[in-house]
Amino acid sequence: MSINEINEKLDKCKGWSIDDMGRSIRKDFQFQNFKEVLDFVNKIAEISDGEDHHPDLRIWGGKNLEVKLTTHLVNRLTDKDFNVAERIDVL
Repeated sequence: MSINEINEKLDKCKGWSIDDMGRSIRKDFQFQNFKEVLDFVNKIAEISDGEDHHPDLRIWGGKNLEVKLTTHLVNRLTDKDFNVAERIDVL
């Protein structure tokens, strides 16, 4: 996927940014408490299992969640990453 293709797809994903020198996209989320973080993670798990495409997740500070998407098999971005990002955005 070219940088132009990445930028075009990124325009459809609210708040996501390119990370790891263009090999992944990421977005940070903030919640009121740890339970809300876990509830959101479980919703992401449903999407991810359905798509058979799983993000890297990092919970920090008890109220913050970093979601990072890449296609690990090829170590770069693919359409799958953007499809999952768009689905996460509607949660």
